Parts: sequence; structure tokens; C-alpha cells
Amino acid sequence: MMTHVHNSKSFTASIVLVAVVATLAGGVAAQVPRNFSRPSSLKFALASPALDQIKDLVEPVIEDLVLNASIPDIKVEAVGIVVELSNISLTMFSLGAEQINLNPPENLQLVAQNVQIFAAMNWRYHDGLIKIHGSAIDIINKTSLNLDLRFGADSGKLTFVVDECSLDIGEFKIILDGGAGGFYQDIVNLIEKPLKNGIASGVEKGTTAALNALAAKVIPKIPIVIPLSNSTEIDYALVNITNARGLNGFDYSDNHFSGDKSPILIQDFSIDVGAYHSIDIAGFFQPAQNGTYFFQIHFNQAGQITVPSGTAGHLEMDNPGMCWVEHHTDNTPPFNATTKEFYPVRVQYQSGCGGGHIDVRVCDATTSACSTVTSLNTTTNTTLQLPLFVNEDAVLLSSGAEIFDRSTPVEADAPHADLPAELPSTFNSTLHTMALYLDPFVINSGLQVLDAQGAFTFQVNQSSLSPSVSKYLQLNTTFFKTIFPNLYKSFPNDALTLLLTPASIAPVAVQPDVGLTAGVNYLVNVSVLQGQPQPQSIPAMTIEIDLSLAAAANISGDRIVGDISSFNFTVNLVWSVVPVFNVSNLNPLLNTLLDNVIIPAINTALAKGLPLPSMGPFSFADTEVSYNQGYITMMTRLQSTKDHQLAKQSRRARIQRALSDALHNLT
Repeated sequence: MMTHVHNSKSFTASIVLVAVVATLAGGVAAQVPRNFSRPSSLKFALASPALDQIKDLVEPVIEDLVLNASIPDIKVEAVGIVVELSNISLTMFSLGAEQINLNPPENLQLVAQNVQIFAAMNWRYHDGLIKIHGSAIDIINKTSLNLDLRFGADSGKLTFVVDECSLDIGEFKIILDGGAGGFYQDIVNLIEKPLKNGIASGVEKGTTAALNALAAKVIPKIPIVIPLSNSTEIDYALVNITNARGLNGFDYSDNHFSGDKSPILIQDFSIDVGAYHSIDIAGFFQPAQNGTYFFQIHFNQAGQITVPSGTAGHLEMDNPGMCWVEHHTDNTPPFNATTKEFYPVRVQYQSGCGGGHIDVRVCDATTSACSTVTSLNTTTNTTLQLPLFVNEDAVLLSSGAEIFDRSTPVEADAPHADLPAELPSTFNSTLHTMALYLDPFVINSGLQVLDAQGAFTFQVNQSSLSPSVSKYLQLNTTFFKTIFPNLYKSFPNDALTLLLTPASIAPVAVQPDVGLTAGVNYLVNVSVLQGQPQPQSIPAMTIEIDLSLAAAANISGDRIVGDISSFNFTVNLVWSVVPVFNVSNLNPLLNTLLDNVIIPAINTALAKGLPLPSMGPFSFADTEVSYNQGYITMMTRLQSTKDHQLAKQSRRARIQRALSDALHNLT
């Protein structure tokens, strides 16, 4: 057995999904049908600067949607006077200064200050004696818009709904075409409040309906599957793990957590329990802000709560006839909690005669202020597998990325790494705007697909050798005369054929702080072709080549790309029809082929990379790669292909000119 080690000049680029997939091969046969509940294998962590870039893209869409808001006609009656407003339309809407607020665990809030609105309308006044009409404009300034979006996933695709849209109007100025005299000011006084309410209501309802309709129409059309070849594809579906709010578990017909059981989801934590029943519910707590907390339970009969710091309350497993009506209050020990994590909570309760009741409260350890737990700060799931998770620093999108055979998709049988649910500790928002976490599972799923397709078994003869190979290798016994002299003596100047079959594949793995490793064990069956005109194939020997590779990963443009940086191989003789004294004589030839033909060909394929999901007008720049325990971290910066900030400023300038022109025309 001989081992040969080779190091290339560069260790800078990277091994990639499809590239390795296309060249190394193999794995264990997949077994599980494709589904949307597979674990996360690719995660995007978008920090606030990235959200600001995306916000600049979304703003014109929101502004245009608001302009289409429908404002109903308004009729005001007072002491025989009737004022009617009709054809009310928003002709200008500018969000002003806005920011994105992160509201864990699944909401984003767009807050716009100094919103400017320009509305046009017709007005009509009559009081039995005077009938006049005209046009008017309404100028709204120092106004704020709050838009709260809740995100989730359905069938692998991102979803969102508008949870709340509120417009808080500040300065409100109505200008009638008749002037600003006392008579016209009386009209303005009559219509100001109903017009303000009408515009606010129209914007709130119209924007909510329009955004929800837009999401329902556009999002289902966004592709989550990208073809890689005629036979393979990568599925970027988001994980579809349920994120039910509250705690879930079972209601038991016996108060000792036995008997018939029914699944329950508790979202109101002032809980009534039927006579001689018991409940056992669990889930996770996430605080609205960092702090120190304890839980409190107020109960009759027997109840207990368990949190990371300990338990409170008690259970009565030896008293089936509980009929205690008095109430108890008990507190857990305090524990520190952050918005970045979920903390396990379990509540158990045993009811006696007449039924029972338990209140579950969460308390601020600093102030001792307690409030009933709500579904807003409890969930049945953790952050690790949610399709979209919002913490105080970033929005995390979790994809179950996997490569499939397009005709017969089956789930890969490869291990998963636990991907983080927060930004890397070394993340610097002045240099980068997002992080990408990659599980080698994605690479290994592709290797398994190609192995199942037989892509890594090769039958080689002289005619099948490419010119780049044939200048180093001739498949006949004469060429190998000095390496295998006994083979030449037994079969002088006969042609050879090779059958290369992968005996085993070492999965692509992450070596912390170093890079990626991969390997393949090939059996090379050598046969001699003897006789004419129909040569007979005679098995001559089997050689085992164990090849190990080291590589790295990076992002180029909108693709993950790769490069093999070093390799080593071990050669063994399995058997031979003739004596072979030193199989290591093959090492110089194998080294030449690997160094000059095979590795460059693999790196050329790796450089083509794996396409990432579309980021619209953004590409990736200044990527830094690190290798963690089981996964790859890529910190990068979103780089716009267009100058959206200049476009935004130009749009605002046009809006201001439109307002100025309208005022000029009216007066």
C-alpha cells in the first residue's frame, strides 16, 4: 500500500454543490419520498442593512398601492347645511423617512415617518339658498404609517399577510378653489374631521387588501425548483414546520395522565379543566425583550410548571379523589432569557371533583410584575426549523434545499447539521449585510442522485480517451511494460480496458476552521483484449484507489462555486493474474493524470457553481467563508445592480414637483 499527497498552489476557492455532484459521486440509496417538512439545509440570515436595501425596492410598490386606495364619498349635514365630497382620490403619496422594525418571532414592521399625502376631490355646498361647487386639494404632512407584516410558509413558499395597517395623520390642510375667506373656512371646518377619517380608513383598508391580494397572486408564481440538468434539479422549498402559537399536548380522561387522550392546543392560559381530567402541555417561551423572568402558576387541585430554571407547584399522583377548592400560588426560580432563543415550558394539571382551574403567568424578575401568558410569547416549535424566524438582529429564512432526480425524486439518506438561528458572532454589519449557512447535506444529496443514476461508473478503452488524457496514457500492455512487466510478458502488446466502479463514497464533510473534505474508493478492473477479429476480454487484475480531496466554498455572483485545493491517494492491489511486485509504480502516472487532467476538469465544473435562489436586482460581494462544526458560514454583502437610492431620490423629487404644480394650478 502506498500513499501519495499533492497540494495545489491555491486554497482559495471552493467545492460546490453541483460541481462535486457532477464529479465525485455516490452515497447510500435514498428512501424517503420528497416532502416539505424536511430539515433546514440552507439558511439565509438577513441583517437590518439588507432589509433596508430590500425596503428601498418595496417602497415604490407600497406607494403605488396606496395611490389606488378607494376613498368613499362623504356627506356632512349640519343645521340645514349639506356639504358633499366626491371623486376623492390620492394623487400623491410619499413614505418619507422609514425604517424596518423586527418583531419576533415572525413579524416585520415598516414604520414611515413624515408621510406626505396629496388628495384631490370635488365639493358641493347647498343650504337652501346658496348652491356652489368646486374642486379642492388636501395636503397631509407629519403623518406616520405603520405596516405590520406576518410571515410564514405554505407548500414550501413564503407567505405573508398584513396583520395591521394604521395611518396616524398629523398636519391636515384643505384648500378650496374658492379661497380662504370665512365662508370657505366654515366649509373646511365641517368636512375636516370626516375627510381625515375617510382618508385614513381608505388608506388602511385599501393597502391591507391590496398587499394581501398581491401576495396571493405573485408568491405562488415564484419558482422554488431550479433545473440543473436534464435529469437533476434543486428544490429550494422553505421548510414547512408548523409554528402554532401556544402550547400543545393532551387532555386525559383520567386525572393521573392516563385513560383516553385528546390532542389540545392551549392559547388562553387561564385554563379550565374538566372534573377528574388531567392535561399535559408543552412548548417554548420567547420573551418580547431580553431580561430575567420567572413563571407563576395560580391553581386549585394540583398543578406544576417546569421551565429551564426549575419547577413550581406540585402534582398529586397518589390521591385520586382530589376535591381541594383552595388556591395556591407558586413561582419558579428566575432565569435569564433573550429574544434570540426559545425556552422549553411544560405545564401539567390534575383536576378533581367539580373540575379545576389554573392560571399561568410570566413575570419580570426585576419589577415582579406578572401577566397571563399569551399565545404571542409561546409556540409549539423552536427557531431551528421555522421557515421564517425573526429575532432582534435579523430575519432568517430556512430552506430544505436538496438535489433530486427530476423523474423519480426521493429523499436523500444523509445526515443533517443543526444550522444556527442567529447571525454569526463575528458578523460585522459595516462589512456585510447577510449570512448564509450551508449544510453539506445539499452536496451529499446531489452525490446520491448521480450515484443512483450510475454517473460514476466508467468503462474506458483507448478509443474513449480524450486527447488531454491520451497524451499521458495508452491502454495497452506495451505502455505498462515497465510498471507491470509480467503482464506484458503474458499478454504482449495487447489492448486493455478499464471498468471503474465506486466501491464507497465518503460524504462531503466540514472540517472546522479548515475546509471541506470528501473522498471516493474506486475499484479499477483491468481486462486484456486478446485475439482477432473478435477480441476476448480476459480479467487481468483489480486495483483499489482510495482518493481523498480537500476543498473550500465561496460565492461568485449568484452562485456557490468551488475548487479542489489538495488531494491524496492510496493504491492497493486487490488481485492479479500475474505477479505484481510493486503497485506503487503506478503513483507517478496517477499523479500526472490527477494533477493535469482530472482535478482541473473537476475544478472547471465546480467553477460553474450552483445557482442560488434569485435575489432580484442584488448580487453578492465581499464574501468571507468560515467552516464550523458541521456547516459552512458565508458572510456577504448584498450589492445592488442598480442605484436604487438615486432612483428613490428622483422619485421623491418628481412627487414634490407634482405637488407644487397642483398647488399652482389650483390657486
